[in-house]
Amino acid sequence: MQAVDEAQATDGPLLATQPLTFTLALHAVIASLTGMLLGFDLCIAGAILTPVQRSLELCYPCGDGSDAALARCSCAEKQLAISAVSIGAAFGALVGGLVADRLGRRPALLASDVLFAGGGAAMALATQALPWLFFLGRASVGLALGLGGAASSAYLAEIAPTAWRGRFLEFNELCVCFGCLGAYGVAYGLGDARWRVSIGLTTLVAALQLLLILAALHESPHWLASRGLARRAERARAALATKSSSSAVSISPPGLPDTDERALLCGGGASAAGAPRGLRELGGALWAARRQLCLALGVATAHAATAANTVLYYSRDVLQLAGMPAGYKCRTPRLTTPPRRPACCLPGPSQPYRSLRIVEACRGLRPAER
Repeated sequence: MQAVDEAQATDGPLLATQPLTFTLALHAVIASLTGMLLGFDLCIAGAILTPVQRSLELCYPCGDGSDAALARCSCAEKQLAISAVSIGAAFGALVGGLVADRLGRRPALLASDVLFAGGGAAMALATQALPWLFFLGRASVGLALGLGGAASSAYLAEIAPTAWRGRFLEFNELCVCFGCLGAYGVAYGLGDARWRVSIGLTTLVAALQLLLILAALHESPHWLASRGLARRAERARAALATKSSSSAVSISPPGLPDTDERALLCGGGASAAGAPRGLRELGGALWAARRQLCLALGVATAHAATAANTVLYYSRDVLQLAGMPAGYKCRTPRLTTPPRRPACCLPGPSQPYRSLRIVEACRGLRPAER
């Protein structure tokens, strides 16, 4: 309780001296679009797996071709269509941090947008004759996930004031959830027949973020200072801060007091910013952060062991195999005598009016015949 009281006591002055400005909020929203793309592309595959399998004829022939039969069928092509994103994400995660450190956070985000847009377009253009476009698009999206995820999290942590850093990163996680929820909503609203439009929305959102980054996003002041670009770091810091609160954005590296920030800007140099210049320095930095590194790896391993992503990827198949019907069906009432006209169904309290075919079937019949 005492620790909580102390945290609450110090949080108020921090929020007062480090206000959230419009420029900072805009930068956080632009960078968090990567999280929305990440959630959308993780969940859209499970929502449109059945129409993709039917359109590209994966695992064909497969029973009677119904949704339930397609859900029961499994083959290498179907598994590759799902797992290609994980293969791409593994490589993207390996090079994502390197690209963000060497080229900058902003170029890394731009590269991820190009991969997102290209992957979405490739999947939307896949046909029975060119199914490899879908596999290539999923792998490209996976590369974007690994690259953009590392760059966006680092960027948000570096531009955020101390009092807002946790909120910025949490907002990015919320965007991942919103993107996943949006994927299911878009797939339901557009339907199976328009699955190409659903998956093509990735290209539009990625193009929007790319334009916003080019037009309004500044490079991370912390990264610029770590590369010895003191003047550019000062300009970026001034652009992200306000006149009334010039210390709203801290560019001090982790573990360095805020009082040394000016020395960091003026001194420049990669070594002054704590950036390792060789394998020995890199090993020393990893050893110094061994507890945090082990904790992060443990959480990631535990999450992977739950197979949560597998449930997302095959969510529609899982629900269909569990007995959930593919759509709304109308139960025809049993009649003791053959009807003079085709029987139709009327919506009940638990069955909404969802199809115009019901209207067409019942049109022209007298109430007694209905």
